[in-house]
Amino acid sequence: MKVLFVVTAFYPEQAIGSVRITKFVKFLERSGHDVTVISLEPVPWAARDESLHFPALDRMRWITVPQSPLFQRVFLRARVATIGSRAAVTGGGQPGKRVSVSSRVKIALQSVYTSFKALDWLLQVRKVVRSRFPGERFDAIFTSYPSFGSPFSGIMLKRMGLSGTLMIDFRDPVSYGAMSRFSPGRMLEQWLVRQADISSFVSSGVRAKVLGELKSDLPVTMVATNGYDPDDLSEFEPVQDITPDAAALHFAYVGSLYGGKRDLSPLFSAIASLVERRPELARKVFFHYAGQEGALFRKQASRYGFENQVVDRGRISRAASLGLQQAVDICLLATWNSPEDQGVLTGKIFESFLLRKPTLAIVNGPLAGSEIASVIEDTGAGFCFEEATPSGLVGLVDWLDDCINMKLHAGEIANGYTLNVEKYSLDSIVGNLFERGGGGSSSLKVSRT
Repeated sequence: MKVLFVVTAFYPEQAIGSVRITKFVKFLERSGHDVTVISLEPVPWAARDESLHFPALDRMRWITVPQSPLFQRVFLRARVATIGSRAAVTGGGQPGKRVSVSSRVKIALQSVYTSFKALDWLLQVRKVVRSRFPGERFDAIFTSYPSFGSPFSGIMLKRMGLSGTLMIDFRDPVSYGAMSRFSPGRMLEQWLVRQADISSFVSSGVRAKVLGELKSDLPVTMVATNGYDPDDLSEFEPVQDITPDAAALHFAYVGSLYGGKRDLSPLFSAIASLVERRPELARKVFFHYAGQEGALFRKQASRYGFENQVVDRGRISRAASLGLQQAVDICLLATWNSPEDQGVLTGKIFESFLLRKPTLAIVNGPLAGSEIASVIEDTGAGFCFEEATPSGLVGLVDWLDDCINMKLHAGEIANGYTLNVEKYSLDSIVGNLFERGGGGSSSLKVSRT
């Protein structure tokens, strides 16, 4: 199958979206497909992740397309002046807190910026395709949201006749936080679904959120979660400063806390309960944080007297974060489950799967029965605490107590992974998106809702 990827998140940018799309390309090419990539040239301040590179990338047809010079001179500079040279974090603020006027203004300006950015890049892609792809056709065009530049360009290229099949991959809903079916984000995401021949979603919850009340004339839809790449086991950087100690317990959290929307207080509360029983544990438990919100992580820990047990490693490479997670006893995850946003399946869980590390997930929000809880139970990865479950804290304390006892007696915490974890390997996930057909041909493998 001949597939054209038109994406704004790709190697070498260090971002979870880049990991997903780059790995899709890697495994599609490895399985024998003819893959061409058009990707957005990263902004100058974007962090690079060289661990995403794979040898076939050097011989593939891969074209990076920058924003126009005018956009870079005017809009990019205005964006930096407004919110700085950092990525805009999606997902909203903390539940129950009113959004300030200044925040609303910044959100509005960001929306204007992203709209102009998408239109500008679409025009640049059109120029490249007209000059370098004359008369060429593809079996499918693959695009991914966020951002809008990718699916909008895919819609344009389909109308230009490059392919009769357009796939739009939703890594997030457009309508984060919106409940009304008439919200602009809800209407836009459902319009995108109707433009696509195939829509894929990073989780069942995201699919339910995006599709909403759509019932008739639906295109083909499927769930394609993030996953782990077995090849990455050779990529992590070993951590030298965590020494083996059967009496110590090391946790690691890597990534964003979304301004406090991800709250690890239940973990610190449970550890505090255990310290009351085992006072010696107070100096033997360590919480390693890697990311840009170390001060917030320390503040959450300080409410329970653990501020001095926090090891803030700042922003580190993906290879270093894998090394950190490999070195600790328990990997931490945090997400939320609310009426507005369900099915938030953080990509970090798949790094835990890769390393087969015991995993503790904290799910904030008023709804029980989160998708991540089901995944952890299905794979035997560890324990999931949900704020919405009244007895959850007792279960969390008991699970941590068992982990401590296991570490004291065996020197490590054994993982309880089942064979079900293998279905989250990226070669399996990509194989479910595309399959080789007979006689050297290929076809999209899809399942209807």
